[in-house]
Amino acid sequence: MTTKPRVSMRAAINAKCKSCIYDPFAKGLGSWREQVADCCSSNCPLHPIRPTPRERKSDGPV
Repeated sequence: MTTKPRVSMRAAINAKCKSCIYDPFAKGLGSWREQVADCCSSNCPLHPIRPTPRERKSDGPV
């Protein structure tokens, strides 16, 4: 019997949000994370935990 590999909850949420809102042909709207972060569907149960762009760590004060 073959079992499917487990998918993490975060990977499942990312995949669902990406399949729902991401448009790879929309020029200028940003990466899939940026498009998902701009999602305004507040009635979606995943909205509060949707993926957002990662903050870049700075090298310190400039």
